[in-house]
Amino acid sequence: MKVKIFEVKEVIESVGVEIECGICSPTFYNLYSDKFHLEGDSSVIVRNECDCEMRVDYCWKRNAEIKGWDYIENLPSLQQHIKEMWNDCLIKQNSSCGNHFHIKFCYPHIFTCKEFAEFFYNKYVAKFQQKKYKERLLNQYSMYSKFTDEHIEELLKGNFSRYKYINFRAWYDKKLKTIEFRIMPYARDANEYVSMMNFILDVCVEWQSIHQENTKECYSMLLSNGDNEYKEIIELPLEAL
Repeated sequence: MKVKIFEVKEVIESVGVEIECGICSPTFYNLYSDKFHLEGDSSVIVRNECDCEMRVDYCWKRNAEIKGWDYIENLPSLQQHIKEMWNDCLIKQNSSCGNHFHIKFCYPHIFTCKEFAEFFYNKYVAKFQQKKYKERLLNQYSMYSKFTDEHIEELLKGNFSRYKYINFRAWYDKKLKTIEFRIMPYARDANEYVSMMNFILDVCVEWQSIHQENTKECYSMLLSNGDNEYKEIIELPLEAL
């Protein structure tokens, strides 16, 4: 079989980002509130490092989470906005921060399976050798554990925790319908952050390229139990997802 190497737009429909950080909030609201959403996250503590001219106590938000979403065709623009925001708003991350990415796939049945989760894990440990990346596999919010049939049963009941390196539970959210990648650690700067995003996208493209003509095995996570509701979702046209 000749393997087709897909373009990212043939694999992914849209991308969501969640950036846990400390940030100069007035600058954010002045420049980026039309593109991103800023809220608080009690698990994050990044001490004040803001040296802007505004009053420090008012300026620095030490427990921030920035959320954004865009279609994959706008990926270069999204990444450029993140880089500019990182610099303009003096974004800082530390070990209390994680980076999460939501992916909405063009053909989600290829990815909503335990085989893809293990494929992604193997790619991750082969790529990232730094301590902070390895520690995310043990972190309570992004822990690695191999998906089993028992996990699948819990997912189908809606009881399985979202605090895994890959959060399949987001797929059951009728609003999201995504897979969430929770594994990435804090970034030293915007370039490292964008590299994290590109790694995830590249792995997803590689997986679809490998399994383009053999996707039935990837139904094992949800279809093997005869779940009719999921079958109905899978058979919807792409624009309905």
